Amino acid sequence: TARGLLKAKEQLDILKLPEAERLAYERYKDDLHYQASMVESTYGYGKMEGRKEGRQEGEQIGEAKILTRQLQSRFGDLPIWVNERISKADPPALEEWGIRVLDATTLDGVFADKS
Repeated sequence: TARGLLKAKEQLDILKLPEAERLAYERYKDDLHYQASMVESTYGYGKMEGRKEGRQEGEQIGEAKILTRQLQSRFGDLPIWVNERISKADPPALEEWGIRVLDATTLDGVFADKS
């Protein structure tokens, strides 16, 4: 009933195995350890990527809301094409349009290509 006695018995049983079986068992245990570490590191990486994507999506939604409010304040009710264009835009485009809204006299001026 002593603490650790069961674990010691398991280790002794492993050491009693013929060498080929013991080596195969050790390879098996090493492989399990490797697989567990791969799962853990992949999970951590996936979690980190998920957070990054979530932040980017949140940034995009925030930029879109601000731009929509700016445009409504400046030009009144917005046509459907403006809302569609905003919903499909990436954060740099939303930011650029947000700056243009300060000087543009029309909606077309905000969204015009500046090539």
